[in-house]
Amino acid sequence: MTDENNYRSIISERIEVLRKKLLDTTRRNPLINNSFSPKTLTFLRIVDEKPQSIVNILSRGDEMQLSPLPKLDSEPADEDASEFQQAYSNYLLTDEQYITDIDLIDFDNDQNAYEKQEIAERALKDKVREWLEYPPRVISDSQDSVSQHAKNNKINPSLNLPVADLLAEDGHFDDNILQTLVMPKYASLAEKWLTKPCQERCRLDANNM
Repeated sequence: MTDENNYRSIISERIEVLRKKLLDTTRRNPLINNSFSPKTLTFLRIVDEKPQSIVNILSRGDEMQLSPLPKLDSEPADEDASEFQQAYSNYLLTDEQYITDIDLIDFDNDQNAYEKQEIAERALKDKVREWLEYPPRVISDSQDSVSQHAKNNKINPSLNLPVADLLAEDGHFDDNILQTLVMPKYASLAEKWLTKPCQERCRLDANNM
């Protein structure tokens, strides 16, 4: 074996040793062994996005923005459907419980009248959801509930990302928004956790200049 071949063999062996040290494939690696939950701050799960579209946008040098799920007290997007709106309009005129609740509200003297009206309307919408066999409106942020909350808002929470040739009716695959499964109240905390290593790295680089 020539000296050149001998050096190459030694270098290859060293690189292989270093490769195993650089890439930890054991359960100690948090990128491999992790547990996602709605309260997870160190990882963000991107859903309902096409990887190739993300690559194309970033390749152009465009910035992308992380988007949390809608608030739990917001109107679910599936209630925008025409069948729901039509059923809700009918229930407003015919549901006896709703009509009774509205009649009992003193809009002239009760300072909480409009809040009570909103509560009555929300209860009626939940009744319409049940009648149309829609999934129940989500009111908690447990892991299973978060997935259902995403579906209620027309967001696909599946870990199986869309195929490259799939088109979205609303064009959201090609916008600059990255959809996550993070609830809004945890979004700012997650952002701090994710940017902290970058900020520390920048400080180290500045100190070494």
